Amino acid sequence: MSRFVKIPVYVLEAKISPSAKLLWIELARVSSPKRPTVWPNPEIFAEKMRLSVRSIRRLVGELVKAGLLVHHGYIQKRQKTYDLVWANKAPAKADKPIQSLTPELFDEWNKRFPCLDGLSGRPKLIHVVEQAVKEAEQTKTKDPRGYIETSLKNTSRFWSESYHSEKYDLVRRFGA
Repeated sequence: MSRFVKIPVYVLEAKISPSAKLLWIELARVSSPKRPTVWPNPEIFAEKMRLSVRSIRRLVGELVKAGLLVHHGYIQKRQKTYDLVWANKAPAKADKPIQSLTPELFDEWNKRFPCLDGLSGRPKLIHVVEQAVKEAEQTKTKDPRGYIETSLKNTSRFWSESYHSEKYDLVRRFGA
């Protein structure tokens, strides 16, 4: 058992209770990155941390839910064993919105926003989507797809209105 424990920053910043962080630290004292397997006996840790056995079980569940403890197996088919997560295995950032957009969605948008065709100085649909994705990432929008849809609607409305006003001006100037 080590006298010192290195605590990764992601454990300190994890959205878990202080007691769960303390349990992670106690488990880290009896494991290492090379040997991450632990079997948190609730009775022993309850006494060590001055908590109830039920609280230790709840904290183990909290660590599992947070991804800081992974169920590994059983000892003698009774005691659960876990692997303590030493490396940051936080969920990867969601794929960029442009990658999660399907071809079917682009087909739908092409039908809904036909003026975004790249002709007569109008932008192409893909360029509007790419710009909206960049803006959504910069503003850290929670709903990037909704942001993209709004951007497409606004751009389409602008180009439709400008097309109709040009057509109206031509008709007014030269007659129909």
